[in-house]
Amino acid sequence: MKRSSDRDAVVTGIRKCLYSRRRSRVFEMTAGMTKEERGEANLGFGWYGAAADDVGRTNDGALGAEDAHGVGVHLSPPHFPYASSRLSEADENGEKRIVLCRIIMGNSERVDAGSAQYHPSTGGYDSGVDDLRNPKWYIIWSTHMNTHILPEYIVSFKPSTQRQGIHAAVNSTAMTTRRWPSAAQGLSFQKLLSEMGRSLPSSSTQALQMLYNKHKAGKMSKDAFIRCLRSVAGDKLLASTIKRMRGY
Repeated sequence: MKRSSDRDAVVTGIRKCLYSRRRSRVFEMTAGMTKEERGEANLGFGWYGAAADDVGRTNDGALGAEDAHGVGVHLSPPHFPYASSRLSEADENGEKRIVLCRIIMGNSERVDAGSAQYHPSTGGYDSGVDDLRNPKWYIIWSTHMNTHILPEYIVSFKPSTQRQGIHAAVNSTAMTTRRWPSAAQGLSFQKLLSEMGRSLPSSSTQALQMLYNKHKAGKMSKDAFIRCLRSVAGDKLLASTIKRMRGY
C-alpha cells in the first residue's frame, strides 16, 4: 500500500513568495479571460515540489518517465502535499521545500501516464489532470506556466527521522539517474534531437524542440531539460542514438 502522508514531518519554516506586480496582474488578467471564455476560471491551489535551488521557480516540475502525465508542471492537490514532497530534494541540512501555488485550471482534460503531450489537445482545454473525478496531479502546460501559476508560500520541513535514511537513498538514486550519460558529453543537443526525431512521433519531437528552445533561452535549467528529454524519449532510445552518433 502506498504511503499518503508523513505525519511525523516537522515544519521548519513558512515564507511568502516574492513576485512582481506584473506577474500578479498577468495571473489575474488570465483568470478573468478564462472565466469569460469558459464560464468559470476554476481557480485553485496546488503544491509544487522541487530541489532547494529550484524552489523559487515553477518551470522545472518534470516527473520521471514512469509517472509523468505529459510534459508540464505537475502539482498535487491542496489536501495531498505528500505527493509533491516526494519530488522535493533535501538540502545539506536535511530540509525539503514545497511551494503552495495559486493555479488557473480552466477546462481540464485527462492525460495518461507516460504521455508526451505538452500543450492542450484542443482549444477547448487549458490544463490536464491524471484523473477527472479524483485527480492526484494537476498539470499546467509549459506554454501556460507563466500565466496560470502564481507561487504564494514556500513551506520548509524535515521528513520524519525514521525515513531520513530512505529519503537519502532515494535522492542519491535520483541524482544518479538524472546524470547525463558520459558518452553524450560534447554532443550537440540539437543534433541529438534531430537524430532521435527519426524514431519519435512528430508530437514528441515538437515537444522536445520547444523545451530545448526554452533551455537555450535560459528559461529552463540543463538538468530540467535532460529530465524532460529522458521522460519523453526514454533511456533506451537515448542510449541507442548516442551510440549511433558515436559510431559504437
